[in-house]
Amino acid sequence: MATPVSAAKEFISGPRVVQAASKLLETCPLPQLCEALTVAKGEDAEPLVAALEGLSEIEEVRTLFLEEGVTDFLTQGASAPDARLRLTVAKLLVHLAHGEVWSIASTNKLLDAGLFNLCEPLLLDDETGVAETAAKAVCAGVGCAAGKQALLSSPGSLTDVLLRRLPSLPDVQRIRVLALFVQLGRAGTECFSSLEQKGAFEKVLGSFLTDDLLLKLNAVELMDALGSYELGQDYLARSNVPEKLEADLLDPYCDGSVRLCVTRLLGFIAGRSATASELLLRSHEAPFPQSIAGLLDSRDITSRLCAIHAWATSTLQNKGLVFFLKWRPMLEEMVSLLGATQNEIAKGAMDAWTIVLQARMPMASQIFS
Repeated sequence: MATPVSAAKEFISGPRVVQAASKLLETCPLPQLCEALTVAKGEDAEPLVAALEGLSEIEEVRTLFLEEGVTDFLTQGASAPDARLRLTVAKLLVHLAHGEVWSIASTNKLLDAGLFNLCEPLLLDDETGVAETAAKAVCAGVGCAAGKQALLSSPGSLTDVLLRRLPSLPDVQRIRVLALFVQLGRAGTECFSSLEQKGAFEKVLGSFLTDDLLLKLNAVELMDALGSYELGQDYLARSNVPEKLEADLLDPYCDGSVRLCVTRLLGFIAGRSATASELLLRSHEAPFPQSIAGLLDSRDITSRLCAIHAWATSTLQNKGLVFFLKWRPMLEEMVSLLGATQNEIAKGAMDAWTIVLQARMPMASQIFS
């Protein structure tokens, strides 16, 4: 007689299709697989985990994960001492929440089963892999209206709970939660506006605009991520951030990674806001253009590429374009970089000029094609 482990091994050894799933579940029903995993030791756990993940990827059998016996396993597994179980639950939640057709049809079942509530402890898990996987589940969950409501909008939503807990969280978990807010902002205007109204992005800014160097360094990636998409760039442009970021560039002891981050962000902001462009590019001696010039003179390729990209994005406003066209030494430098001996620099310069020209002449991309 086949055991859960042997049945799982047979399933994962072949194509993961409905027929194979049906054969596995006839031999070993889903609750029995879950129970076997809770007591599995050593190598026996691996095929069971793989089988459960494989089943959750098959749309025709996903509803089985919402049955009472299985949801009990997921609930208990989310707080299990064994990190493998917690990771398995997080992965299953990703599959259950993913996919537009599935989400629209079955998110209410996920909500009724309370499975989205499991994301909170998983997001704050000590194991990075568990937390990152749970974040993917949350991001998948906002892909439909019911998921947005539960995770973002309704009273006592997951984001409300996380915001309340934020001040008492250790640094690692706090940065992780802020990173989730930034990720969720990518999901669209509705998600971004909801988080902005709750003050989530103020918390992100506060983690970077601090005198605590360690906190600032930890928040560099957060700010880079927020500035990497248009909704985030627009938020930074209207949040009176440019003046505060300029202060970092004036600090002679400013950490190198912070300087790169700030220069990159100010390039985005100057390109999105005419008002910010006027402020940041008020003269050649202003902190932002001086930072671009200084980074261009660096021997470090990363620094030079940062300067090249910041130069390009800051020309997207007419003020920025006119400013840099009139700055003859800078203009000549940017033209000369097209023939740089270092491939990365030459390619970066080509990409920069493409950004500049495409903004004014849609067919300009053909120049470098």
